Amino acid sequence: MGTALLPIVEPGTCLEELSVVRPALVRDVHLGHLAAGARLLRTNTFGASRARLATHELVDVASINAAAVARAREAIAALGRGPVVVAGVLGPGADREQAEALAEAGVDLFVIETVRTVAEAGAILSIALDLKPVVVSFSPEANGRLADGAPLDEACRALAQADGVGLNCGQGARAMGASFAALPADRPRFAFPSAGLPMALGGASGELLVWPEDAAVFAAAAGRMRGASVLGGCCGTTAAHLAALGDLLGAAAKGDA
Repeated sequence: MGTALLPIVEPGTCLEELSVVRPALVRDVHLGHLAAGARLLRTNTFGASRARLATHELVDVASINAAAVARAREAIAALGRGPVVVAGVLGPGADREQAEALAEAGVDLFVIETVRTVAEAGAILSIALDLKPVVVSFSPEANGRLADGAPLDEACRALAQADGVGLNCGQGARAMGASFAALPADRPRFAFPSAGLPMALGGASGELLVWPEDAAVFAAAAGRMRGASVLGGCCGTTAAHLAALGDLLGAAAKGDA
């Protein structure tokens, strides 16, 4: 969501506020993902906690989170698709107020994204666990461990209350395979790799980011993470990446790949 919106808005824009003030932009991202075959949409709420909204001098946590859920539901209704799961995204620093707002707005589950330490995951898990099912999605270092040094299998065991575990962002789909294999298979496993590590273009300010894994490369690598309950994309992925992944998985299901 973030890397789809950043190139089309002014620098410094609060992306989460766009669900309220420019709803068509957010809805169109969801529509593109649905048209590509997505069966799960993640809300535009990565930074929609009170603390992170406050950096943009925004205070209406409930309205911004509710609007994000509404944009996803509108996109689903517009395409007449179903069933499609709406996952409420809780990013670093997420709080109980945000979790309650997303639950009240009707998300089906929470995805705690870009977790770098066990303590961070545990803190967010504790404020959301009684509201909806919760998936904890780690973003490990290049060595496959979290920033606090915890191996992924140990981190998952420490977070036994989570309903699912997964990975997002990271070094890209090609690099995520080994980390995915380290996730224990006792719960649903999710994988949302990025399209690789971006390169900044456009001079010193680096306004333009170029992601090295195109749709075909991304799909081939992500498609090897068999055993995942959900496969999708994170930073730098587009509807084309999802469509290529869907085509590959569909062919595999038919025995053609």
